[in-house]
Amino acid sequence: GFNAALDALHRHGESEHLIVDNYPTLTRSGRRLKSSTVVFRDSAGIAFAALCLNADLTLIEAAHTWLGLLLQPNGIATTGATKEPEMDLLMKEIIADAVRRLGKPVAMMDKEEKIQAVQAMLQRGLFIVKGGVERAATALGVTRFTIYNYLEALRERQNGLQTPRKPRKHREARTATQ
Repeated sequence: GFNAALDALHRHGESEHLIVDNYPTLTRSGRRLKSSTVVFRDSAGIAFAALCLNADLTLIEAAHTWLGLLLQPNGIATTGATKEPEMDLLMKEIIADAVRRLGKPVAMMDKEEKIQAVQAMLQRGLFIVKGGVERAATALGVTRFTIYNYLEALRERQNGLQTPRKPRKHREARTATQ
């Protein structure tokens, strides 16, 4: 990130303004950015200001994925010349389809939307395949434990159950005496 600009600043010494462009950075939440930095110097060659420009690539990457899927005759985007094992390709397609159905990038999804994506993956059998939970977690930017929590929430919804509450002790005592 900005360390690249600092390294360039040290390499170029006290020359004119310094421009470091087109380097990748990540936000704390994991969004990919394309960044550029300009370091301004005074007449003595001392850096006095830096202007950093960051472009969030989330929507651009989502559009790229969507267009790739749209342009493929079988609905599955291919990214390389080598043929991936069919199960890996199917798992990727299930995950991409579940995310695409929600119509927004993962980075912009809230918890309920991620649960909906997990439900779509569950309905297509992703979680019966070894590695399905880990792949879903990576795709949704959560931990595998979070995926298990989402699956439990879906199971409870399906069974019409609410989150179980522990009874209070004073209620237990009253119930026992009645």
